[in-house]
Amino acid sequence: MSEKLEECSVEGFHKAFEPHDKAIAVYTQPSCPHCKAAMDMLKVVAEKENIVLGEIDLTDEKCDKLADEHQVEVTPTILLLNRGVVLEKLTFDGLSPNEAAAQVVDKLSKFPQKVSAPSEEKGSDGDGTGSANV
Repeated sequence: MSEKLEECSVEGFHKAFEPHDKAIAVYTQPSCPHCKAAMDMLKVVAEKENIVLGEIDLTDEKCDKLADEHQVEVTPTILLLNRGVVLEKLTFDGLSPNEAAAQVVDKLSKFPQKVSAPSEEKGSDGDGTGSANV
């Protein structure tokens, strides 16, 4: 599955990603040529690996709080998620699409089967570290 997130909020992010053991969220901008290349590459990876892929448009002002939550400074920014928890944050940093794809697949292969989603944790301090809503 590859789609833009419907609700650009912390709650929407959790709703979209918590049900999935492995997922990818990508912060993009329409004017960013590297974002298109990243999304094209990640669509192939997501389909091959049967992983949920969500795109977050950084130009949508409703996404500002979510981007701040994830400390997004550049696009594309790729978040590798387990049950809605960010386990890895990647940027292209000059990698070719093939190198980036290999890096994403390698990191996803090392993910634990399941981590506790923030809503499952008891006594969470609620700071949202490692998670965001879309």
